[in-house]
Amino acid sequence: MNIKQSYAGRLTATLLLTLSLNASVMASEADEHRQHDAHEHGHAVLNLVQENSTVQLMLESPAANIVGFENYPKNAEEQRKVKEAIALLKQGEQLFVFDAEAQCVQQSVEVETELADNGHDESSETHESHESHEGHEGHEGHAEFTASYLFTCDKPTALNRLTVKVFELFPHTEEIDGQLVTDKHQLGVELSAKQPSSNFN
Repeated sequence: MNIKQSYAGRLTATLLLTLSLNASVMASEADEHRQHDAHEHGHAVLNLVQENSTVQLMLESPAANIVGFENYPKNAEEQRKVKEAIALLKQGEQLFVFDAEAQCVQQSVEVETELADNGHDESSETHESHESHEGHEGHEGHAEFTASYLFTCDKPTALNRLTVKVFELFPHTEEIDGQLVTDKHQLGVELSAKQPSSNFN
């Protein structure tokens, strides 16, 4: 594990801890939105934490939303779809668009899924699951993708809006339940293809 991977791992842990600490604050606002099963097809979850110039995001989605199936790849075509999805998920700047004035740049990304093969791209910060084929059998019908991102913004005071392009790039995704914790506000949001954007305040 290189320094960037270790740093990204610590940031992911920080993101989860921050969201956990803010859970009670978010609860009252989250009640205003429909709550979905953690593995309901068509739905995904997005958590965002912004602190000063750092923005961390974590997207969790059933594999059916991302590649159209949830079984471990049974042929070359399904393996290709998984690899292409991972490559696309690495491109956080294509999936999440911030205010141009904020000058946000992706620094690292980690992508995990039970559907990934045993390969590992050492040239990137992306981590893929290393379980064996047999180890994936228990995930039949319930596989997921989890992608964690780190952005830094030169002008964080200009952060006012987030637009999510997940619906365009992964059209099986119908709705995303989001939790945003920023320097300005904390709120729960419900995003869709018709409403892919949210203000930070």
